[in-house]
Amino acid sequence: MNRRDFFNSMAGTWDERCRHDHDRINGMLDLLGIRKGDFVLDVGTGTGVLIPFLLERIGEKGSIIAIDLAEEMIEIAQKKFCNDNLFFIADNVFTAGLPEEVFDLIICYSVFPHFDDQPVAVKLLANYLKTDGTIAICHSQGRDEINRKHESVSPAVAHDHLPPALVVEEYLHAAGYDIETLIDTKSLYVLTGRKRHPGCEITETVKPHTGREIAGSCA
Repeated sequence: MNRRDFFNSMAGTWDERCRHDHDRINGMLDLLGIRKGDFVLDVGTGTGVLIPFLLERIGEKGSIIAIDLAEEMIEIAQKKFCNDNLFFIADNVFTAGLPEEVFDLIICYSVFPHFDDQPVAVKLLANYLKTDGTIAICHSQGRDEINRKHESVSPAVAHDHLPPALVVEEYLHAAGYDIETLIDTKSLYVLTGRKRHPGCEITETVKPHTGREIAGSCA
């Protein structure tokens, strides 16, 4: 069984297995600086866990493309949400032919461990971002808990590990992002990077961790 088959097999019971507290999700999204009118790419949307929270934040003038490799996950999300500014794609985000340099925000929520080549993944995603656009790699759980779950749930994702944030920070730097937020605690993982202007030097603007801890219930 590969990843796509695994997530398709889980689609029908995903929302029952993975329950998310609204306050926890909103607390995590508060760190991302989402604005009214933003054009957002929700990578690995699954059954659309983040969609209602994102729609509220971007408003009617914003738009979302929600993409997932597992078509059965997308089918469930489509049944749950129907908005004029929301578009679903069942495909591989790296080969789907998405438009380049158009997104204000690319959010990878609970999906980064499933990328085969993580350093290459963040470089490819940069192509979709506007200059000064933001990539967010985030989990409402701690890294160790996520990795333990993947190791135990299925051989299809047993080796899908989330690296330490300092390692992913280096991936982002090399791919042309300036780091803005870096949090890697027992109950929260958030990295955000802003796409640099071509030719600009690397800068460091990491926000200090406030001590706020937010836990979730599913990897």
